[in-house]
Amino acid sequence: VEERIKGELVRDMLELVDVAGAHPPAEGLDAATLLAEARAEESRAGGFQRLLPANAPEHYLPCFSLPSLADFTLAEALVGRALPRPRLMRRRVAELHEEDHLALYAADSGRLYRPNDAAALIWLLATEGLDPDAIAEALQAASSEPAEPMALRRQVWETLGEWCRDGLLCQGAVTARRETAGPEVAADDVPVTLRLDHGGRDWALRVADTAVERRLRRGFGSRLATLAPEEAGQLPSLSVLAAPAGYALAEGGRLVANGLTLAEVVPALSSLLLRLAVRPGQPVLDLAWWQAPGGGAVLLVGEEATRLEALADALEGRLCRGVRVSLGGEAVSLEPLGLPLGTGRGAALCDEAFGQSPREVDLMVVGGTFDELAPPAPLARLDALQVLLPCCHADGGGVPKVDLMARLDAWLEGLPRHRVGAVFAAQQLSGWLADEAGAHPQADDASTDQASVDA
Repeated sequence: VEERIKGELVRDMLELVDVAGAHPPAEGLDAATLLAEARAEESRAGGFQRLLPANAPEHYLPCFSLPSLADFTLAEALVGRALPRPRLMRRRVAELHEEDHLALYAADSGRLYRPNDAAALIWLLATEGLDPDAIAEALQAASSEPAEPMALRRQVWETLGEWCRDGLLCQGAVTARRETAGPEVAADDVPVTLRLDHGGRDWALRVADTAVERRLRRGFGSRLATLAPEEAGQLPSLSVLAAPAGYALAEGGRLVANGLTLAEVVPALSSLLLRLAVRPGQPVLDLAWWQAPGGGAVLLVGEEATRLEALADALEGRLCRGVRVSLGGEAVSLEPLGLPLGTGRGAALCDEAFGQSPREVDLMVVGGTFDELAPPAPLARLDALQVLLPCCHADGGGVPKVDLMARLDAWLEGLPRHRVGAVFAAQQLSGWLADEAGAHPQADDASTDQASVDA
């Protein structure tokens, strides 16, 4: 009896797993192929009875760390209906950030994970509450070079499955599949896609909610416009995504920054656009541009930790962020990029400066270590170069090469340069710049300014 039972067990097992290779495995993860393979496997089960997949997959799939994509697809095919997609939540894991890079520390195992940009974006969307298929769709929509949908879907499920098996994630609540995948949002917080005009290029900017949209419209003004869905796929994409710990910024499928507060969204997007505006032989300087009423311009750079946003009101709002410098020919040309400088007003008010070539350009370094009330003092060329270099975004994303630095140095040699204290700048800079540009402020304005300095 024992020989018969065990003999039949071994025979049926070898037939079931197809040791002889008489039934080659199916290629692909489509439902029809998986269902046909499952039926064929069941036909050679012998004395075995199938336990899983069963007729009520909603009862057992949540017990998996995360079902594989093949298991999930087969379960749907067997019951003939769409099943709720799993939602994941983090377990004992800490997120660590260094600049734009993400690391995950698993407290149970003591292991440190260093996901690449694509995996970091998958992690962010998963912990935001998106199911695996919604994550794949979001990555597909955000990518400037869309991948094959099934391959991308498989990659997302496999990445999440590995994290679940390692204990970083686990299944939480499940939700029914909807036609439009994504997190549950209020009616007035439906994500929208806007057209962003910047630096001679158009971008499809996906915005998470109305609060972010209001901030962006206030900061970027007329450079933002509503974009039709059919046009979005034809433009390079940027995304501001909602996350449990704030907001995240992505370029295509690459995570740029996360954990942003609402107030940090506009500055973070501006910093990204500065880097994207670089062209060969045309570096971008991350400084402030002031358009003088008389047609001249002043470049303002903050020394050390000096913040320039406080100058915006004193300079009548005519202050914006970013300048692209063309150093290719004999003459140097400057193009203000018109990005908002903290206050959110810079871009709209700097529109008039676009397309203009300023007759005169000055460079002013605003510092907190200089005598706060002293008038502007001459600044040595090498001192100006030392302040400008950290603000310079060069081609390739690295530091300026030797030839580029030499051209910047030659440009600075013929540029009027001054250093001014922060307090003096905030109270008197507007009038001083107006005098430099040939304008004459009204007497009552001058007396008011002097009175404030005396006070």
